[in-house]
Amino acid sequence: FFVASLLILSKMSIAQITYTWTGGTVGDYQVSSNWSPVRTTLNTTDILAFNAIADISVTNVPNQTIGAVRVLSGTNSVAFATNITTNVLSLSAATPLVYSTAGSILAADLLTIALTNSAAFTISSGAFGIVPSTGGKISINSAITLSGGALNFDVAGTGGTTINSGGSITYISGTFTSATLSSITWASGSNYYHAVTGVAASAIPVSLWNNGSTCNITGMSGGSIAPTGFTSTSFANLIWNCTSQIGNVDLDFGGSPVTITGTFSIVSTGGGANALRLSSAGATIVTTSLYSQTAGNFVLQSSTGSTTLTVTNNFSHSGGTLDFAGSGASASSALLNLKANLTKAAGSTWLSSSTHVNSQMTVQFSGNTTQTVSILGTWTNPAGGRCNIINTNSDAAGVSITAGILKVFNRNSASAASCTSSGNFSGSGSVSYSNGAGFTNLSLVYNGTAPQASSSVEFPTSSGPVNLTINNTAGVNFPA
Repeated sequence: FFVASLLILSKMSIAQITYTWTGGTVGDYQVSSNWSPVRTTLNTTDILAFNAIADISVTNVPNQTIGAVRVLSGTNSVAFATNITTNVLSLSAATPLVYSTAGSILAADLLTIALTNSAAFTISSGAFGIVPSTGGKISINSAITLSGGALNFDVAGTGGTTINSGGSITYISGTFTSATLSSITWASGSNYYHAVTGVAASAIPVSLWNNGSTCNITGMSGGSIAPTGFTSTSFANLIWNCTSQIGNVDLDFGGSPVTITGTFSIVSTGGGANALRLSSAGATIVTTSLYSQTAGNFVLQSSTGSTTLTVTNNFSHSGGTLDFAGSGASASSALLNLKANLTKAAGSTWLSSSTHVNSQMTVQFSGNTTQTVSILGTWTNPAGGRCNIINTNSDAAGVSITAGILKVFNRNSASAASCTSSGNFSGSGSVSYSNGAGFTNLSLVYNGTAPQASSSVEFPTSSGPVNLTINNTAGVNFPA
């Protein structure tokens, strides 16, 4: 009996109690009579409810943990404020924000609203955000899905929102507003999921992406209108994983560079021939630390422009297709500029599907340490134009091909397809030179400024170059 009584008392002590605001449009949070029932006993499970039929400002909010904030009625705002910058109103319930109607729950004057719940929840109506120019802040540890409603982090002043490690936001529909970099900071271990269908225009929120954070593109299930927001900041990790993608999605960066300080990953572009395509009439420049493609179809240039994809650390392609110049009957060019190791696995395919005689695919090695190259899988000869290899590696050992071949191929170009080297090659692999009928302009060019040593890699006994050019005043050593 005694134990049972203790259990009953324990359950009573933590029961959720809903307190409804009666303090008018401006009132003190800590005045107990501003709540109904009178709030004299404070519990971490308390639900604070508001009839937002007019804008409400709740002042003097202390450092406190409650369960949830609920909008009972009305479509106006409820703003929580304090005069102490360290005060945090923590919301710990499984669903910390409850909207019976489409009102707004806002952080104001110096207060931080922290979502500390561990469960995922969805906002389908109402708004959660910050009152501009007040220094209000939001801290998110949970997984929020925005499917209708609004997240309004378009702040001015010293406010801002941090998504902490383990926290995430999935944006399906509704309004997600962020106008400045300081509006949102994604901490290491946080995730953003852009799950918009692609039927209408959408934007990745302007943000600061700390090392270890990840921007995931996961939508495109209903249309092909690509999201914007790739060029306004530097991403840490960027993943394209649109398993339900229904067609080609073209990204035009308008000449602005895209920077990824971590890993750029292609995981899925849906089924069949659906592709993610970089498409521009001008220059497209993408720089990433690491590249990983495990599946899907990625086209480096599908329009009439030129694309340079620079990978400053390792490049890994284990599945799917990388199409360099994929511009159909139009001329385009694509350069893969590698500064570290290249691993192309058995399940991967490289091609250049443009049929134009002036199209080019080029692979360049530009590191300053030894670059290890393994080429397996399928490498289809270009459908038009030519394929070039460039070696500007400055290390003495240069580019070491441990497996497979690097291709120099001339399908139908009046210009030479070439292997141009200012560095050195080594390893058991080779550079292979081949051509379409009648287009035998295949060149090996040495153009270093320091002495170079030729090898059987770039000068194989069969399938070798047709033309040899030495443009190195320091000389090239050819072994006997």
